[in-house]
Amino acid sequence: MRAPDHPLQRLIDRPNPEQGPADLLEAFFGALQTAGNAYLEAAGDGTGAVSELYALRPDRMRIVPGPRGWPDGYDYTVSGRTVRIAREPDGFLPVLHLKLFNPLDDYYGFSPLQAAHFAVDAHNASGSWNKALLDNGRAAVRGPGLRRRQRVGPADRGAVRPAEGGADRVARRRRRGRGGPCCWRAASTGSRCR
Repeated sequence: MRAPDHPLQRLIDRPNPEQGPADLLEAFFGALQTAGNAYLEAAGDGTGAVSELYALRPDRMRIVPGPRGWPDGYDYTVSGRTVRIAREPDGFLPVLHLKLFNPLDDYYGFSPLQAAHFAVDAHNASGSWNKALLDNGRAAVRGPGLRRRQRVGPADRGAVRPAEGGADRVARRRRRGRGGPCCWRAASTGSRCR
């Protein structure tokens, strides 16, 4: 059942003077899905009641751990100036921190972008390499492992060509079309290759 005059409903309908409900929720859940952490600050009007809600940027937040491991407060830094949002004497902490599961950290959530970090880096590197290849032609591919074709002189043939005889002799005959399963004429007509 919806109660339009309930204080919480009024707070959600008008979270702060700068944002409407859609803007606030978009900033809050957008930060959660990209950074793995989302922070919502409840600001009071001096009477102890919450009168405004603000979505705080996760890249500007730092958790201040307490003596028992729970957050004692948050440091919010903008343009070199840091404001500490601390736990009140009655135990109320005016920051709601939602975080995604992180097996490596007790305080901060794990960003989905961190999980895709290696794949994104590999994709970006391959895109840069492909662009360099298209821009520079074969020069982008040449490196220490790839060399230009060079003519092999008679002195170098022994190092390049395997020893004479055996499998090498059969391979040369096949390349010239004389005998072996590579001779298509012999396979289709049943005659011998020259």
